Amino acid sequence: MTKQQLKEIQEKIGKWQAYNFPNSKIEEIALGPIEELGELCHLILKNKQGIRENPNYEREVRDAIGDTAIYCFSIMDLANFGFHTSNISMEEYENVFPVNDLPLVFLIHKLISDVGKLSNIFNTCFDLKSLNVIDVLKRNFSVLMNSIFLNLNNIAFHFNTTFEECLFETMEVVLKRDWIKFPKNGVTE
Repeated sequence: MTKQQLKEIQEKIGKWQAYNFPNSKIEEIALGPIEELGELCHLILKNKQGIRENPNYEREVRDAIGDTAIYCFSIMDLANFGFHTSNISMEEYENVFPVNDLPLVFLIHKLISDVGKLSNIFNTCFDLKSLNVIDVLKRNFSVLMNSIFLNLNNIAFHFNTTFEECLFETMEVVLKRDWIKFPKNGVTE
């Protein structure tokens, strides 16, 4: 994806986020990737164990990848940071670290580690009580978000899809939700 495409995606997600959750704080939104990674881990673990057969397994994995990305774009938007403002684009990053076939479980642990680093930024700011979360995030964002998105892409590769396909498929559903008008399910009630 080009920097312009990433900027447009971030703007769409940012507008949707601002409309649906106008009082959200960045540290609250940062819980989203953790929640989605929990769902992804649950799906993959149960599948590997051969229990709780899920006929929608691959679709739900794509959704978890897309939802994780949407939360990350929301965080970036709230921090007023994007790939379009950084020195590295996802495309350039992938040329350095191409899609690979590392074991899926390794990639999941790497993704959890990266999202944990994001969470640690908030912990550091809360512990020190003097740092501005957004300033700290901006110092670490470029490499961290590139790594998160790269890992999402590598995980998608294991399911014969791409980060972009997961993101666009999920955005198609998520951006139609109106949580102001329909607070129970975002769609009909």
